[in-house]
Amino acid sequence: MRYVSPEKVVHGHVKQNKIPDWDVAVMCFHSIEKTYQVVEKLGGVCLNYRLFSKCDDKMVFETEVEGHRIGILGWCTGGGPLVASLIEELKITGVKWIIGIGAAASINKNIKKNELIIPDKLVVNDGLSKWYTQKEVISIDRTMNSVINKLICKNIDLPFRRVVGATIEALYRQDECMLEPLRKRGVEVVNWELTPFYATTEYNNIHSVWIGHISDIEYGGIWDDWFIDRTEPLNLCIRLCENLIEQIVRNEKFETKR
Repeated sequence: MRYVSPEKVVHGHVKQNKIPDWDVAVMCFHSIEKTYQVVEKLGGVCLNYRLFSKCDDKMVFETEVEGHRIGILGWCTGGGPLVASLIEELKITGVKWIIGIGAAASINKNIKKNELIIPDKLVVNDGLSKWYTQKEVISIDRTMNSVINKLICKNIDLPFRRVVGATIEALYRQDECMLEPLRKRGVEVVNWELTPFYATTEYNNIHSVWIGHISDIEYGGIWDDWFIDRTEPLNLCIRLCENLIEQIVRNEKFETKR
């Protein structure tokens, strides 16, 4: 028996408030400022009460698309333990689909800054993910892959690159000794949350996709840093998120709880 259950934690936080009934959730792996940018574009309204243990009461929002309620969690930065905890708690809302929006570093010289990316394969190299999967590589699930392929067929004019990702747990210890073995395993992009995000959602039978852009490049002993204006790539990610939500709620296999 596990000592700490997400059900008990969530019920302890909400007190007399209602646990929302969500079909889709969006997790923003960005700063507070950029979270508000996402929320504004998606039409989110703040719940104004505590719901999750690792998400402030001012960072949980809700919106609706074609009759389906969508949750939006802001400022989800903090790495694998935080991401896994939030996803375990999100399951209490009944959510079946999760879209992550974030940024990642390219460790491939051919993948440039501000490119839109969707990691569809994740190398399991971090400690946390191994509590959720015994696989060495996680692939995006078939149902979500079908949703993405339908978007491609629609020619939505949002070019994105499918990449192989992995998770870095020690930000300030990244060097060629750390990254080159990952490159040899096919990894092209890294950040704090990629593999735990997919490992935890797969374990909990939640369809998921992480979308984002390249914020910086780590290659050849040079760091091409992230101190750039990322407004435009974030706007493109939000548009891609909107298209994904629309495709999800219209998906012929979508099973609503109502």
